[in-house]
This record gives sequence, structure tokens and C-alpha cells, in this order.
Amino acid sequence: MKILYSQVFTRIVIQWTLTLMIVPLVSQYVIHYSKIIYSISHDFWKNIDDDIDPLQRLFYKLWSYFLHLTPEWMDDIGRSLWNAADKIPKGIWKSVPMTILTVGQTSVLLPFALSRVEEFFRGLA
Repeated sequence: MKILYSQVFTRIVIQWTLTLMIVPLVSQYVIHYSKIIYSISHDFWKNIDDDIDPLQRLFYKLWSYFLHLTPEWMDDIGRSLWNAADKIPKGIWKSVPMTILTVGQTSVLLPFALSRVEEFFRGLA
């Protein structure tokens, strides 16, 4: 009985610890360091902009050719989607990365940790 009680208690403690403390903290660090990596890469590409100028012109030609081929109804759909996304408040857009990371980590990390705890207690029994 003590093993079963400790198994349930350990599962609850691990689930609450992961959900309330570890997952949000990891999500904050991921967002923080991705912003740092983005700024470093942006500064790097901004400084070598003169060397990429022919490549940029090629991409611009390919993009303009693609836009020339798209039908008008695709342009209308894209425009209406952009207008719909523009109506969403900025505060929601700021919280979306944290929400996506938290849901993803909780969906992957929590079941993995709980299955490891269950395997551990099965080995003891």
C-alpha cells in the first residue's frame, strides 16, 4: 500500500512541478534566447547586405514572377486573411509563442515524465 500511495503522490508532485514551474520557465528561456539569436543573425545579415545584393535581386525577380502568376482570387483570400489577422489585438500576438511552447512541452514532456515514473515503480514492485 505504501508503494501505491507513494506512486500516486510522486505522480501528482511531478505533474504539478512540471506544469506550474518547469514548463513555463523553459518556455521563457526559449523565447528569450530565440530573440537573442534572431538579433545576432539580423545584425550579421544586415552587415553583409552588400554582398547579397545580386541574390536579393534574384529572389525579388522570382517573387514578382510568382505574384504575377497567382490568380486574383488568391490575392483576395490573402488580403482578407491579413485583414482578419490585423484585427487581433497585439497583446494576444505577444502571448501566442509562450502558449504554443507551453502546450507543446506539456503535451510531450509531461506524459514522458509520468511514464518514466510509472516504469520506475513497476520495477520496484
